[in-house]
Amino acid sequence: MVAVPGVVHAAAAVVAGPAGNDHLVGYVSSAGGPQIDVAAAKSALAQSLPSYMVPTIWVQLDRVELTTTGKLDRTALPVPDFGSVATEFAPPAARLSTWRRWGKR
Repeated sequence: MVAVPGVVHAAAAVVAGPAGNDHLVGYVSSAGGPQIDVAAAKSALAQSLPSYMVPTIWVQLDRVELTTTGKLDRTALPVPDFGSVATEFAPPAARLSTWRRWGKR
């Protein structure tokens, strides 16, 4: 994510959503610079990463909290807004049909 133009600090975390499903959350900061274009960031990551490695929820931070040793303070990361997630995860149709086929035996 740090390769995306404008991103100075970045972190990713798996966070459980309201329904209990895990979501990959991307935390990005421009360190006081202009706002980051999240759509452009998603597009750039989608070109070089598999879809499951591209965050589904993005949180823009004004600043990044560091520990006394200079590492990212993950406990200071805010809880993401899950309202941007349109639907919860649904398995691909091919897997679902295979599951149904094996489940009927």
